Amino acid sequence: MKTDINIEKKSFSKDDIDLLIYEILPRERKSTFRACLIFFLLIPIMPFLPARITHNSLIQRMSFENALLVSTVINGLTIFLIYHLGITLLNRDIDEGYKYCYRTKIIQKVWRGNNEFEMVIKERPKNVNMKFVLNKDLCTNWIENDILEITFLKRTGRVLSFNKIPLLAKASRS
Repeated sequence: MKTDINIEKKSFSKDDIDLLIYEILPRERKSTFRACLIFFLLIPIMPFLPARITHNSLIQRMSFENALLVSTVINGLTIFLIYHLGITLLNRDIDEGYKYCYRTKIIQKVWRGNNEFEMVIKERPKNVNMKFVLNKDLCTNWIENDILEITFLKRTGRVLSFNKIPLLAKASRS
């Protein structure tokens, strides 16, 4: 059963731009750099690591130069994908200048331990995969069938904010 998802497009506010440029983008660059560095450092080690299926390492099947070339190609593609998914798509979202808002119902609250509840929602946009977890104290005002507004970026699916829509706003839209 396919439902019609209504997504509203809004321009960035000054606060959104500051959040993206001064907090999210530097954090994403730092984590992407770390991941790329790890894969770069794995290049000379990979020929000696055994494969999962055959339990033979690359060095046992071919010369060291060829094994190093294969691991360089594999890790090079991985580094490219990490950088593309981490930085390039986020920069495209920032350059676009729009955020997207989506409203959905909360189906239930699920206890996750450590004084946290997860809000299970009815439906979500295709690329938004975030779990909506709230502290127990913040969660007391949230009940099933409340409307949750999710603000996110289009390409990365990064959630900028989510909040409960007050009852007055729900009544005026009806």
